Amino acid sequence: MPNSTLSLTPRVQQCWSKLKCLWMVLERIQKTLRLQLGTISRNISTVMQNNRNYARNSSTENFENAIKKYVEVYQYSNAEQSELYEELSKVYNAGKDETAEDYMNIVEVMNTWTLQMNFPVVDVRRYDDNHVIISQRRFLISDAGSSGDKKSPYGYQWYVPIEYKIGDGDIEFLWLKPNSTELIEFDFSDADNYLRLNMMSAGYYVVNFNYNLNSRLLKYLDDTENYKNLTTSEAQGMMYDTFLLISEGSTPMSEGLNLIDMMLKYEDRLVPLREISRQISGVAVHISENEDLWAKWKNRYKTVASDLYGKTEASKYFKSTDDEEELPTDDVEGGFQNRLKVVFAVNMACAYGVQECVDIATAKFDNWNMETGENEPKAEFKATIMNTVMSKDFNEDVKKQWDALWGLYINPATSASEKQTIYYALGLIQNNDTLIEFSNYCLNSTLVRPSDALYILGRSIAQTRLGRHVSLEFLKANWTRITEEFTDALFAVDAYVAGVLSDFSEKADLDDIEEFFADKLDTLGPGRAAYESALQSIRGNIAWREEHESAVEEAAVPSIWEDIRLPTNVVPSHYDVKLKIDMTNERFTGSEYVFVEVHERTSVLLIHINNVHSDTEGYEMNVTDHSVHQALTRDDGTEYFESRAVKEALVYPENNYYVMKMDEDLEPGSYKLYFEWESRLVRGLDGIYISSYEENGVQKKVLASQMEPLAARKVMPCFDEPKFKANFSMTIEAEKIYPVVLWNMPVKKEVDVDSNWKKYTFDTSVKMSTYLLAFIVADFKCTDPPLKTTNGVEVRTCGRKGPVDAGEDTYSAEKTKVIIEEYEKFYGTKFPLPKIDSVAVPDFSAGAMENWGLILYRETALLYNPNKDTYSNKARVNTVVAHELAHQWFGNLVTMKWWNDLWLNEGFASYVEWIGTDKSEPNWNYT
Repeated sequence: MPNSTLSLTPRVQQCWSKLKCLWMVLERIQKTLRLQLGTISRNISTVMQNNRNYARNSSTENFENAIKKYVEVYQYSNAEQSELYEELSKVYNAGKDETAEDYMNIVEVMNTWTLQMNFPVVDVRRYDDNHVIISQRRFLISDAGSSGDKKSPYGYQWYVPIEYKIGDGDIEFLWLKPNSTELIEFDFSDADNYLRLNMMSAGYYVVNFNYNLNSRLLKYLDDTENYKNLTTSEAQGMMYDTFLLISEGSTPMSEGLNLIDMMLKYEDRLVPLREISRQISGVAVHISENEDLWAKWKNRYKTVASDLYGKTEASKYFKSTDDEEELPTDDVEGGFQNRLKVVFAVNMACAYGVQECVDIATAKFDNWNMETGENEPKAEFKATIMNTVMSKDFNEDVKKQWDALWGLYINPATSASEKQTIYYALGLIQNNDTLIEFSNYCLNSTLVRPSDALYILGRSIAQTRLGRHVSLEFLKANWTRITEEFTDALFAVDAYVAGVLSDFSEKADLDDIEEFFADKLDTLGPGRAAYESALQSIRGNIAWREEHESAVEEAAVPSIWEDIRLPTNVVPSHYDVKLKIDMTNERFTGSEYVFVEVHERTSVLLIHINNVHSDTEGYEMNVTDHSVHQALTRDDGTEYFESRAVKEALVYPENNYYVMKMDEDLEPGSYKLYFEWESRLVRGLDGIYISSYEENGVQKKVLASQMEPLAARKVMPCFDEPKFKANFSMTIEAEKIYPVVLWNMPVKKEVDVDSNWKKYTFDTSVKMSTYLLAFIVADFKCTDPPLKTTNGVEVRTCGRKGPVDAGEDTYSAEKTKVIIEEYEKFYGTKFPLPKIDSVAVPDFSAGAMENWGLILYRETALLYNPNKDTYSNKARVNTVVAHELAHQWFGNLVTMKWWNDLWLNEGFASYVEWIGTDKSEPNWNYT
């Protein structure tokens, strides 16, 4: 994996690749070459990254002996690389014939790595049902005009050490030689089989799996336990390699984005997280000319930054002072890595606009007295604080903060290293005039040291989209002056040109740049190479955007589950629900089929659940099973259902969604979704909940419900919006000690399950919204026999046994019958259900709720005792009943699409209730 965990210049990177490959080659030509690559590669990575004793960690005595001999022979002299190879060869090939199997021509191997540019891409693809084939090619950025025409004595082919592992098998090794391929046995018939290459990221090459092999590996890794098998370097290497292949054009952007999403589910190690952040930032640079898309992209990962900020408890370290909360230190296990992770988390959170982080940074900046040093921020956070404040939307306060920071920069007491941090931050200001002001300062040697000036112009100011354009215009306007004043610092001019130009990504800018420099190429001197390299970068950026920007656009748009409203491409038609209500243990379980129509192709299904309850006792709705089935038709016309694989299911609690990501897109058609779940019955006042009352000195329970507006999702997975109407079939299993089990429709069948439980199957409902569902399970009594309207609708009032036995149900039952008959005339439409039950509930949040066919009331709004209650009580019962019955047509039969039109329901019912009251009590003269 090139550029493992360090940010290296190309020259250093090339040196590293040579040294790393040399180490690997020498190790592999030993007799025990099979399994030692991982250990040695880790050693060399550690040594190189920490710049410590190179030979100290060697595990091969032969290597050390060869180095000793090399130093002895060439001490006080000079040598070439071939002479090192000769000394190594003498040791490793001692006593071997050149035809021996373990003989290795070290010179030939190493020359392929040291005498040609670039590095190989190892392509891994399916050969047949039982093999994969491995080949190699040169890595090149697509369409960037890079040095593809430069010849190589080895034809850009390498001796590549390949370390691989199939499934849970042992680590194996082979040499991929120039202009050759290798076959590896691999059983494609095993759907769970997978292949890993370069596990320790020891090889300086990029692995390019074809889609099938890549999907198999990601399927294996997309698991908490399996992901732990990824070493830090392998995790970082996978991310790095994938985005290299994207830049090359051989891998679609979607694969990189899917890999980011998968890794973010499990990754908590600093180095891989840094790599993920680096690639996200790299995409942001490519799309920065598209300001709208850049903002969407930044917002997409704001949640990631916020989560990391929370998990690392970065806030407590960031907002504290030195004497309050010290950062983790390296004198405790893991302290050093934790310290770095906290700093990284703060930097990422502020960069992505996490408000708490921005607020803390702003407060610390404003509290910092830059003249006296009082309240100076912790060194680890100082750069983040300055960068965050300078990046804010420009206003007068931000300009004052910029001026204060500029004052600190020009203060003679400020150290050179701190000046570098400051000028990087100053270049982030989002104001054209201030950036021009800063640019002019750079040409004043009394304010800015010449050694800093071109780096500020080319690196600091040009780091943002606005700054890039300001820098280009400043370069064009001041080119002669710059080249004259910095004649003695041509290396800096080189960096200046590259810094200003390299990140442009639009054809118009490329044309403008080429036009400006057309007559200046001969005067560029050493800067010409930087200029040509910058043009290659711009062309590569343009090609990148043409190839990948649409995929970024698609990904940057918020995921459909981030929208509070359900999409309309999937519509329910029927629910078949089974609930088991365990009042004794205060739990319930459920299962259902939801029949839906998919109107547009989709890869994601959303349905509402709510697994968080506001009640202090807590609430968990746990989906234990799910599946998706497509309706198909056989040749004889009969219908059947075929399962469709769900790739991933997740809960998005912010919008109460259960999200099912499909393995393959669902085409338009009919489907059924299956769910099983379990949950607690809580003593709240929404969803289905338990209330209690005392009867004859005994505490009794009652299960009641309140779904409006958003609580049906606490009972079952459903499309819990008013516009998604569907038919419902309901089966409820309840304990026999609760003989009154009610739902919106009449009971069709009762069956004894055993001596303690009974199952109730209800008639299928008319099309209705989920917020009108209602349930009662209680030891209640109801009006018996029920009253009947002229159109045959059965009417009952139900409640606690005492009030019903006392006849307190009579008045509301009688008036319900009368008002329904009058409303049928008023609306010109018959009441569409065969029954209507009105139930008085001991604990109810509203005065009443108009659930279709099962209206729930507070006891005071439904029960009336003529011997005890006042006429005001009687009037309240009548008007509330009339109001709720008005909703049975205006609200239930005709329903608002969304809650912003709720006033139609309530306003109209508030009007019509007086008509109902007047018809049921004409002597009251209400109208």
